[in-house]
Amino acid sequence: MKVPKSIKISVFRMARHNEIVRKADAEIRDWLERNKILNDGVLDQLIDCCDLTYNPETFIEYLEALSDDDYDVLEGTSELYTD
Repeated sequence: MKVPKSIKISVFRMARHNEIVRKADAEIRDWLERNKILNDGVLDQLIDCCDLTYNPETFIEYLEALSDDDYDVLEGTSELYTD
């Protein structure tokens, strides 16, 4: 079967973006765990805001609304992705 060029390009793009997503997800979950806020509620918010919809600002606002008493603050180490 001849695979159209557009499909080949889409397959490569999908693979590349999935790799980026896996790395970002691992970094986020590691940060949540280090800050002792990794729980079902936080994961639900992450999934709802970033996997099921494109609404990362809502998840960031959710995290920022947590009081400092709720978790130990650790500084992030990665750049903010805007793609």
